[in-house]
Amino acid sequence: MKKLILSLLVITFLFAGLLTAPILAQESAQCQDEYTVQAGDWLSKIAEKYYGDVLAYDLIVQANNLQSDDTYPDIANPDLIEPGLLLCIPETEGMVASGEDKTDLTGTTWLWQQTQMNNDDKFVPDNPDNYTLQFMADGTVAVQADCNQVLGTYTLDGNAITLAFGPSTMAACPEGSLGDTFVTQLGGATIYFMQEGDLYIDLMFDSGTMRFNPQNNELAGTSWVVIGYNNGRGGVVSPIIGTELTATFGADGTLSGSSGCNTYQAGYEVDGDNISIGLGISTMMACGEPDGIMEQEQEYLTALGTAATYQISGDNMEMRTTEMSRVASFLLVK
Repeated sequence: MKKLILSLLVITFLFAGLLTAPILAQESAQCQDEYTVQAGDWLSKIAEKYYGDVLAYDLIVQANNLQSDDTYPDIANPDLIEPGLLLCIPETEGMVASGEDKTDLTGTTWLWQQTQMNNDDKFVPDNPDNYTLQFMADGTVAVQADCNQVLGTYTLDGNAITLAFGPSTMAACPEGSLGDTFVTQLGGATIYFMQEGDLYIDLMFDSGTMRFNPQNNELAGTSWVVIGYNNGRGGVVSPIIGTELTATFGADGTLSGSSGCNTYQAGYEVDGDNISIGLGISTMMACGEPDGIMEQEQEYLTALGTAATYQISGDNMEMRTTEMSRVASFLLVK
């Protein structure tokens, strides 16, 4: 009988523990402050205000969803918060955000997907490959704004970002181009954050958010036509009219193409944005026309052997030497 009573007590104790565990978890999120949502607010901006980190918005979501008090809302979608809601702003001690870690901006070409304005206007480029953003480790930034290129600088302070632009090409883009709009919006950048591998940039005055996808820098399986190459005499020149230089990167590590007169084949290896191209073989035809075609062929093949890095930006690619001299420029064949 005593054993039966003891067993019942143990079961009752365990059952009671299971019932009280969620209540303890709810009480663990203490509010250090309360905040009333204003028109145009985003959880990431509220997190930046209180914690200095836009990715800490998940702490606010967790704290409100754990509250037993109906004063605070359950947040099912962090992207949708209504003005007038009273939020619990939790203490951060002992809490960990489940959002993704910050990702380095450099080393990636970002393709513009859209800008969603807070007044419900939306800007979507016809071809994201024509609207790109590249952050360099030296603090410079390169922008492809449709048919023009823009250079500038950027500064970071935590997740706060500032972009300043300088020289730009002045080509006349097609009617309906969003090139000027793209640059103007980037000039209003205030905060950046990463979500599921994409880059988001919030604009000043809480006016909207730009979204970017990372460019696929995979060379294997791509084909390119050369639009400029280093002639070995300190200059990058265009191919001779009437000739075509090409490069196809095979999945098996083989580079092949036309050098203007002959076809060539070589091995290549890629490590991040580093590339090495080995000695290759070529057919042995002799072409007499146009003038300079054989010299061009030798100069192009020699230049390829000096390649140390490559960078893809939209439909364009550049290879450079270890001294950052340009080896060749390419245009993607689709």
